[in-house]
Amino acid sequence: FAASKNSRVVTFPVTTPLDMSQFMEEPPSQPVEYRLIGLIQHIGSMGGGHYIAYCQHKRRAQDWYEFDDVQVNPVMPEQVERAEPYVLFYQRVPTRAAKFERQTFKKDMRGMQERINQYLLSMSRRPRNSMSDRSSEDMQALQEEIRNQGPALRKLYISPAPELDMAFVSKHWYVRLTTMSRPGPLDNKEYLCPHGKLGYSSAELASEPFFPVSRNLSSQLISLYGGGPEISCLENCPKCQAHLLAYNLRKQAEYEMVTRYDTKDTGDGRGWYLVDADWVEHWKSYVKSEPVTNYWDMRSPGPIHNEKLFKKDDPKQTRDNLRLKADYIGVNACVWWLFMHVHGGGPPVVKNDLEMPWQE
Repeated sequence: FAASKNSRVVTFPVTTPLDMSQFMEEPPSQPVEYRLIGLIQHIGSMGGGHYIAYCQHKRRAQDWYEFDDVQVNPVMPEQVERAEPYVLFYQRVPTRAAKFERQTFKKDMRGMQERINQYLLSMSRRPRNSMSDRSSEDMQALQEEIRNQGPALRKLYISPAPELDMAFVSKHWYVRLTTMSRPGPLDNKEYLCPHGKLGYSSAELASEPFFPVSRNLSSQLISLYGGGPEISCLENCPKCQAHLLAYNLRKQAEYEMVTRYDTKDTGDGRGWYLVDADWVEHWKSYVKSEPVTNYWDMRSPGPIHNEKLFKKDDPKQTRDNLRLKADYIGVNACVWWLFMHVHGGGPPVVKNDLEMPWQE
C-alpha cells in the first residue's frame, strides 16, 4: 500500500510511425511499422484519480479526439504528445499487399451488392427495362429491404440464384481483415452446426453475421488465408432449430416445476437433499437466461457434482464445517428427483436438519 505512481516521462511518436524493425531478432522482409491510434491517460495518484482517453479518427489520421467522461472534444496532435500515457494503443501499418487485399474485398463486396440490387429489382412486381426507369418508390423500397434484411433478401440468401455466384464471409473476419496485419484463417466453421449448416433459430439471425461476396473471392481468401469451408447459402439446420426450440421449452418448464415444488420443508421426503452451491448458481443462470437463439449458446449446467462436499482423502465422508448457502443448499425429495431426472449426477447427500450437525 506504500507504492507510488510511476510518473516517468515517456516519449512516443504521434504523427510518425513507430519503426520496430531494429528490435526484431532477424531482419524483416517487410516494414514493421506501427501507428498510434489511441491512449489512456491517468491523472492523479495511486490512491485515486481520473482517466482520459485520446483516440485517432479511423479515416482522418490528423484528427484526434479527447474523451473525458461524457465530454468529447477535438484536440491537436500536439496535445496528445503532451499526455502522460497509462496505456498506448498501436496498430500495425498495413503493407501494400494488405492494402490491396482490403481494397479487393471491398470492391468485390460492392459489386456483389449491386448485382443483388439488380436481381431484386428484376424480381419485383413492376419490372422495367433498366435501372434508370425505376421509380423513386422502387429504389426506396429496395434500400429499405436491404437495410433491414427484409424477407426477399433473406429468401435470396437461403437459396441464392445461380447467376449471382454468391458466397458469404463473416463480418467478424472482415473486421479482422481491415484492422489486423494478419487476419488469420476464415472463421466460417465457427458458424456451422455439427450437420454442416447454420445453427440459428431464424433466418433473420442467420443473415445478420455475414457479407455476401463472389464465390471466386471466397475461394481466393480460403486459399490465401486458410480456414473455411465455403458458405454458399445461409440455410439454417432444421434439426438444430428443433433442438433449440426443445431446449428453450425444457428450461422454462424446468424452472416452473422447481418453483412449484420447492418448499421450505422436506415435503414428502424424510430429509433435505444437499446440492453443491456452485452447481445451483449455474442452474439458476441456465433457467433464468433469455431464450437461446443459436446452437452454440446452449449451456445446460451439466450433472450435479456433489463430490466437492466430500473429503478428498476419504470420498465417503462429508467435509467438516460445510456452510449452508456458501457450500450447499437443501432441496426436498421432489426437487432432487427432478434434478436427477433431467441432469443426473450426484451422489445423494441427505441431512435431517440443515442447521444441525450432520445426520446422513
